[in-house]
Amino acid sequence: MCGQLILGFCKSSIKWKISKIVASRIKQGLGGKMGNKGAVIIRFNLDDTSIIVTNAHLESGQKQIADRVTQFKQIVNDSLVGTRNRMYDYQSHTVKLFFGDLNFRIDLDYEVAKVASINFKDDDIMILQAADQLNKIRKLDPEMQNIAEGTLNFRPTYKYDKNCDTYDSSKKQRVPAWCDRILWFKNDKHIEQVTYERKENQFSDHRPVISFMNIMTYEHDNKLMRELKEQLIKQK
Repeated sequence: MCGQLILGFCKSSIKWKISKIVASRIKQGLGGKMGNKGAVIIRFNLDDTSIIVTNAHLESGQKQIADRVTQFKQIVNDSLVGTRNRMYDYQSHTVKLFFGDLNFRIDLDYEVAKVASINFKDDDIMILQAADQLNKIRKLDPEMQNIAEGTLNFRPTYKYDKNCDTYDSSKKQRVPAWCDRILWFKNDKHIEQVTYERKENQFSDHRPVISFMNIMTYEHDNKLMRELKEQLIKQK
């Protein structure tokens, strides 16, 4: 894949709790032939909780909404992650995190969106959020309604001029947008988002986003399971 990766770190104290690590990738550029669009995926078990993490780069362009939705659905509905010996279905995981340059745009005039993004007062935030393509899709498409995201209380992360905080001043005048997102599939018992914000690094025409989450895992009581199994055998 072009410029996409997932780096995973853990405390040494919980390293022994992690198992069944498998990585995969999906090419979606030029009909699945190139890796300029697509996703990298890693899945693992933490205790007995299955977790799958996806970093995706979806189709670009202001009007390519349907292409982005199609790519998203292909990744989460059709992906099998694993080896010849064991394959894992994407949707079978308890915790599913999905992030990256998803390229969803804001359906506003350039000047309107730019002024609102710079001022970024309460009224501006409401206007931008209401015009965000992903927000609208999550309300209208039943398949997307189980996707969760924190509140977009930070300025749009795209597109900036090089090495400064000025939104795109080129001839193309790309509309400011929240291209960079962190999503998860709704599972209130397992995921609690603590923070969701952007960072002010100028090494790209995007601004990176960051989120801290609490994820509750579970562990099977193997002793109790053996005892129950023995009781069932005796009952037969």
